[in-house]
Amino acid sequence: MSQSIKIITIILLFSGFLRTYGQDRDSVIQWENCYDIEGTGPEVQKFISTKDGGFVSVGGKSTYQVFKISSTGKAQWLKTFNGDGLDRADAVAQTMDAGYVVTGGSNSTNHTNYHTTNGSLDFLALKINDTGTVEWTADYGGSKDEEAFCVAATSDSGAILAGYTNSKDGNVSSY
Repeated sequence: MSQSIKIITIILLFSGFLRTYGQDRDSVIQWENCYDIEGTGPEVQKFISTKDGGFVSVGGKSTYQVFKISSTGKAQWLKTFNGDGLDRADAVAQTMDAGYVVTGGSNSTNHTNYHTTNGSLDFLALKINDTGTVEWTADYGGSKDEEAFCVAATSDSGAILAGYTNSKDGNVSSY
């Protein structure tokens, strides 16, 4: 086989590969939007799809921010939970009752009247309903830093949290 036929064959095989595994030409953007959120900024840490086909994001630079978007891209609600210190939302999970558990870290002593820190940065979990109203809160920590980076919903609309701790006191007897 001549050198030029080998090169043409390789080019044809490569172009077929690109067409097969490249972007689908029939893909259509369903919607796109920009959201102008005032405050400390929508520093998104986690973004999940919801049971109703919409989306929820959590984040914030010094507040817990929870932002709900409909399946058509319409902003439904934005809730901000903050206190007198650093509040950082890192994870969210949807619960069986269509609410959400949001978790992260906080060293506020008055987290929107829901939280009192055990020391420095502590795990803080907020359970909110499908409209963003707080149903319960929980904080865990000791005299040093803790922060929850993962959350999974449980069948009783509670949650299991995972993160780190540097404490050996308070709610944390060992690590």
